[in-house]
Amino acid sequence: MKKACSFLKIFLSVFSLSSSPFFALLIVSNFSGVPKSYNSLFIGLAALYSLITAYNTRRSTVILPLNNYSRFIHEIRRQLNNMGYQSILCHDFEMKFMHPYKFSYYASDIIVKISYDRAIITGPKKTIKYLNTGVNMT
Repeated sequence: MKKACSFLKIFLSVFSLSSSPFFALLIVSNFSGVPKSYNSLFIGLAALYSLITAYNTRRSTVILPLNNYSRFIHEIRRQLNNMGYQSILCHDFEMKFMHPYKFSYYASDIIVKISYDRAIITGPKKTIKYLNTGVNMT
């Protein structure tokens, strides 16, 4: 239920921002010569863009086995810095990274919780998939 609520929240926020000018033009088109089909087409494109954005920013959690603590921390910081993320919070067993150009309601932050034998990474599914396949972090 929480994942569906998060998906809908992201979808509706992106859709409202991307389609609001076209809804305004749709209302004004009664008084101007702009065809309603153009505005309807752009509202449909805004809905498609919103679906893709909401799908790519779904939250995901990955649990990785951890053999070398210091190597893992160095590798995860390097990868996230290469992707444009900046470290916000950095403690011994918890790190938080955020992309400076992402909106906070997109849930774009990445949280890394480290114990002695595993690391739990939570973040956007697309970013986590890249981190999981791009680097051998164990």
